[in-house]
Amino acid sequence: GVIVENIIFSDINKEEEISRVKNEGSMPLYVSYTDSGSSVVVSDDRLCGYNSSGEQKWDVSYDNRLLNSFEVDQKGNTVLALAGIKNNTVLEMYTKNGHKSGEYVTESKVKSLHLNDKYIAVCEPAQVSVINYSGRLLENIDIQKEYTDILITDRRNVILMSTGGIERLTF
Repeated sequence: GVIVENIIFSDINKEEEISRVKNEGSMPLYVSYTDSGSSVVVSDDRLCGYNSSGEQKWDVSYDNRLLNSFEVDQKGNTVLALAGIKNNTVLEMYTKNGHKSGEYVTESKVKSLHLNDKYIAVCEPAQVSVINYSGRLLENIDIQKEYTDILITDRRNVILMSTGGIERLTF
């Protein structure tokens, strides 16, 4: 069988369908709605943006790279964690308009990432980093413990979670 991404855009007030989009071979993973009425769709093989009437405005292919994880902020800015060729991760940052704003290549495979309106926290097996949306490294610290998840509160503070509890890390 073939996977077909099927996205329906509706006018909730009028309770009617506005448009329908089908992409053969893509599997939608996440849909984010912005304040302006546009949508950002993260699929297994592409990142797309649509206007409020369901018209596709931009499309970013992963070029056959494996999507390991992703994060989308409230404005529609997106960070893709794509598998690197050296058992590492390539983070690509995109604006809500589909423009690539930056890239950051990690030393190893990313275990977790989280973003806020200014910064991206990245947790690898041996280090925690804070980068900006341009891909510039701002903070970095080596860690000794295995963490499962990360949350960023601001540039100098992140919350790390492990099976043993929660810790706050200040740079």
